[in-house]
Amino acid sequence: MPAATAVKAVTVSDDPQEYEDEHVHSVYDEIAPHFSSTRYKDYAISIATIHHLSTPARRKLAVQQLIESISPAHGRALVYVWAIEQDELSKRSIPTECSTNNPVTDSAKGKDVFVPWVLSSRSASEEKSKIPTSHDATAEANKVFNRYYHMFAQGELRQLVEEAARDLGLLIGSAGEGKGGDGDVPVRGLEIAQDGWERSNYFVEITLEHSTFELSLEDGNNTGTTNSAWHRFTASPP
Repeated sequence: MPAATAVKAVTVSDDPQEYEDEHVHSVYDEIAPHFSSTRYKDYAISIATIHHLSTPARRKLAVQQLIESISPAHGRALVYVWAIEQDELSKRSIPTECSTNNPVTDSAKGKDVFVPWVLSSRSASEEKSKIPTSHDATAEANKVFNRYYHMFAQGELRQLVEEAARDLGLLIGSAGEGKGGDGDVPVRGLEIAQDGWERSNYFVEITLEHSTFELSLEDGNNTGTTNSAWHRFTASPP
């Protein structure tokens, strides 16, 4: 098994848009020019995308836009990001300590790093079809592109999704029964259907639904039962 490739710890610049243009998008144009945009409908998938955004605020905005792009009545979305905790098959080794020569930016518990991508001067198919010539001896060396990633820590992605949902005025859902109240209030809710770690990635699956929320006017608790008996929505304390 080949040795793991060490990634390079980085400090994100003050201009996140310019930083991502240089270290994410321009690099991707070189290593994967065939990339096509994703279309969102009632189901949205974000895989290996949000971890390229260089600030917590920009990552939260991306999650909010993902939530807003799916049906508020029955939309579902799945988010995958790279994790600090890499498995034994990973080709990457993540720095765990700060040093003068190897600084690590702690951004909302995760780590900001450069991951090296090696672009061969010729593809494998070109190598097989090309007739060897004397020019091969002086062929251009392979290029290495350092691409920015925010490596997520345990619990960070779920926290990000919940914060994004609350800022949109959504109530976070949880399974179970609710108690009765004195009045019905229509609300939009989001449920974390599942979240976890898988093959060096963290993931979160969410679902949306319109529901009637029973608000207790007596004690002001934002706890109640949806009219569909689907699940209970609970509002977090301020």
